[in-house]
Amino acid sequence: MNADKKIKSIFENYHKIILSCEKGIIEDTDPIYLHDFRVSLRKTRSLLKQFKHYISDESFDFAVKLKKIANETNHLRDLDVFIFSKDQYRSLVPSEFQTGLDTFFDELERHKNSELKKVYKLIHSKIYEKTNTGWEKIYSSEKSILKPDIKSP
Repeated sequence: MNADKKIKSIFENYHKIILSCEKGIIEDTDPIYLHDFRVSLRKTRSLLKQFKHYISDESFDFAVKLKKIANETNHLRDLDVFIFSKDQYRSLVPSEFQTGLDTFFDELERHKNSELKKVYKLIHSKIYEKTNTGWEKIYSSEKSILKPDIKSP
């Protein structure tokens, strides 16, 4: 397999992971879905940066769109991580302060629900849809992702 096909295959795999996580994020079934979604975005952006001298500018510019999507999920991920550790925090707080801690985590849950709605809107937005369509075009196109002057082995 030549370099162009290998890079496209990696892009396709990360994209499939992202698409497979959407439902779990929206339904809020497990924080791992958002985590895997974000990791795949980050790995794709990292790959684009690592190969920026070899990948066409059009493909490299795609990293900016992925970063925007990732940034839109930052706060939700932070809340997920904190809420996931609730029991650990409860074990550190004396019983007389548990009510206050419960109130605090109730507020975090309300804030999380608000952030979840924002991410839901993002996943259902035209920008997100356009980004996914563009991503798919990059890895499914017969056109090389590599710059014209780069020879693929």
